[in-house]
Amino acid sequence: MNWPDLHLPQLHLPQLDLAQVPDWVWPPLCGLFTAWLGWTSYQQYLKGEATLPRIGQTFYRSAQPRLFWFATGLSAFYVLLLAFISTVLAQDVIQKRIMDECAPSSSGSQAYYRILAKSCEAPLHSIWASPSTLNLLHDNRGFALQRIGADGSAIDEFTRAIAINPKDEWAFYTRGRSYERLGTVKNALSDFDTAVKLAPNDSDALRSRAFLNLAVGQASKAIADLNRLAVKDAWALHMLALAYAMKDQCDTALQFADKALLLGDKSIWPYQVKGECFGKAKHFDDALSAYDGATLRDPKDPRPYLDRANINFRNEKYSDAIEDLSRGLKVIPDNFSLLYQRCYFRALSDRQPEGAVIDCNNLLKSFPHSLEVLEARVMAIYRTKQYAMAEQNSTEILQQFPNSSTALYIRGLARKRLGSPLGESDIASAQDKNASDVSSLIGLGFKP
Repeated sequence: MNWPDLHLPQLHLPQLDLAQVPDWVWPPLCGLFTAWLGWTSYQQYLKGEATLPRIGQTFYRSAQPRLFWFATGLSAFYVLLLAFISTVLAQDVIQKRIMDECAPSSSGSQAYYRILAKSCEAPLHSIWASPSTLNLLHDNRGFALQRIGADGSAIDEFTRAIAINPKDEWAFYTRGRSYERLGTVKNALSDFDTAVKLAPNDSDALRSRAFLNLAVGQASKAIADLNRLAVKDAWALHMLALAYAMKDQCDTALQFADKALLLGDKSIWPYQVKGECFGKAKHFDDALSAYDGATLRDPKDPRPYLDRANINFRNEKYSDAIEDLSRGLKVIPDNFSLLYQRCYFRALSDRQPEGAVIDCNNLLKSFPHSLEVLEARVMAIYRTKQYAMAEQNSTEILQQFPNSSTALYIRGLARKRLGSPLGESDIASAQDKNASDVSSLIGLGFKP
């Protein structure tokens, strides 16, 4: 007989994927099982019974005392083992939760990092935090504090992280960045040195150390670090250009500047290097053109305007020098360096001395005790032929800065113009104090 095919419905039993179970489920589940096993074993003990785990055979204290105590001891061992496992699982879950709450993003607002710093602070007192977790918490909190500008507090956090893990190269590197921002160069370089020792190929530490060494005039050390970088990007190339220019190796500096430009460097530095090197070689037109290129890259950076003005002033193109500074001030008004240099150049060159007085007066509103500005203003006042005012201002400067040879010399000139016999004495005293300064002033037209 041919039996008909029976199409029975298939039962689809759910398959439990343990990987999909959240981590936080396991500690309470294991804890509940441990509590149930402990309570069951205790109740059996009170009855004088003990069940051998896994086998399931029950022994009685009255009839089988040795086996009873063996089964009871084994049950207690299993309870303690499960309790230990529950504790370890709970600690692992809690530490992961702690780290999730204190895991910084590389980009965020000031408000975000303030909240993060507080989130990282509370778990530091948790009994569940292991040394490695505490190390990361201090690192992360230090990073958050650094991002909101609290570098002093950030340094404290990185120091605590290093105390826990003396081989934490990231903490040394990041603490060095905070020291650098606070201007503590020696400590910053020391931390960068340690970070490089712990991680010789850490490009961030090498770059930071190279930058700082270049800033303090250690060009050779900067070059050594930059050459260790595996990737010679535009930043590394223009830094090499700056370092070689600092060592007066301009041929090499120009090569690296051109390479940086070919790689699409958007900063002013390749052009600044070219301007400096062309200026040293007295190729002044090329230098001025290079500084123009730098200005196009960043119109709000005062350095190209200042460097261009210095070249023109050295070549006695005084009006062009003043115009360079005026162009800069149109873009970045009230910049101290530009305003001071224009005041100084106007006073020295005897071009627009009234404007020089105005520039210096504006500067003195913010910097009333700047010797450089006070000297520039008194020279400008002398240029305007207000000799009595020049004498008075010079005297006021000397009361505050007795060693100012410039103020003493200008007072001598003003007194001579006013017919005072004290003029010659002031001029002679100024020459005794600083003959080269007096000689420079005479060369610029400040003659007795």
